[in-house]
Amino acid sequence: MVAGVDGVGPRRLLARAESKNLRAIFAKLREDFKEDFYLDFIAPVDYVEERQFEINYNVWIYSLKTILTVRFRLPREKPAIDTISDLIPSAVSHEQEAYDLMGITFSGNPSLRRGFLVSEEATNGFPLRKEEENKV
Repeated sequence: MVAGVDGVGPRRLLARAESKNLRAIFAKLREDFKEDFYLDFIAPVDYVEERQFEINYNVWIYSLKTILTVRFRLPREKPAIDTISDLIPSAVSHEQEAYDLMGITFSGNPSLRRGFLVSEEATNGFPLRKEEENKV
């Protein structure tokens, strides 16, 4: 399910996984830690030369006093990953932000819309993508 977990600092873990495993990973976190973890943020990164996005899910696990970052790679052409908003309700706004600013689709999230952070008049591109033709 996870390609690897590395310790990157005191109380800091980094896991790499395939996007198809996203829901299983977060379902397992819920099962193992119940209400003892918190999705801090979802951070997309644009790798133009590699034609990929990287999407990082940063999770605080209170009982372990540890931050876990789960990292996935997505193709830049039609980037999509499953939603976890039904598993982790706080993911709704994080997914909306990544969609509105980078154009990453979260399949199954009924709340995705343009104009969440960027004004509706300026939604002809994705302002955090690096290529110039998508600047709003």
